[in-house]
Amino acid sequence: MATELDVAAEAAKAVQEVAKAAGGTVEAGRAVGRYLGTMLAGSVEQIVGIWEDKLKYRRWESQVKLLQKAEQMRVDAGMHGKPIPLPLKLAVPLLEGASIEDEDSLLDRWAALLVNSTSSENKVDLQTVYIDILSGLSPLEAKILDAVYSLPFEATQHGGIFAGPLPGRAIAIPEKTESSTYDEMGDPDTPVKIALSSLSRSGCLRLGMTWGGGESFSRVNPTVLGRAFVEACRSPTRAN
Repeated sequence: MATELDVAAEAAKAVQEVAKAAGGTVEAGRAVGRYLGTMLAGSVEQIVGIWEDKLKYRRWESQVKLLQKAEQMRVDAGMHGKPIPLPLKLAVPLLEGASIEDEDSLLDRWAALLVNSTSSENKVDLQTVYIDILSGLSPLEAKILDAVYSLPFEATQHGGIFAGPLPGRAIAIPEKTESSTYDEMGDPDTPVKIALSSLSRSGCLRLGMTWGGGESFSRVNPTVLGRAFVEACRSPTRAN
């Protein structure tokens, strides 16, 4: 008879194998459930069932909240036109991404993206990259983007923004600013640096570079993609 350690080892191996297979989400969930069953009281069937039911409920709950938020945004913005259906190629990943969002503030952005992309009044040309960026966005990164793109794009696109005060506030760099001024403003702390690196990787911001080619965190520049993404995920406003 297999020991509990044997069962656990087998389940852990199953998780690894299933995770390698494309489209194995359901089976991966079952394998994880079996593995948890070796550590928690109750039958494997109970653990697997609870695991699957919880995931289904959480995703369903998030989707309901998404639609409620989206409808309220439409009402607040005075939108009366019939929503324009999204093609499945875009609708499915958008709904899937929103369904696993835990942060309520980020779910607001999913709702805004849905409304803006399906509204004839405030039409946004939904891009797959917007969904990809939002799927990986953290609350800290969202705050940084809000601060950076609260300033006029034309005034900061080339001159840049002091990164030291982020995410609390964004300060545009005046023309002909001496490099010593960057040092006076200081670099942001490590979590902000990591967030800036992530946003640079997604194309939402551009980091400065040192003379040796390394990353410089004293300043950042907004990008065309970053501006378009932030605007696409902003709650629509009522037309005058």
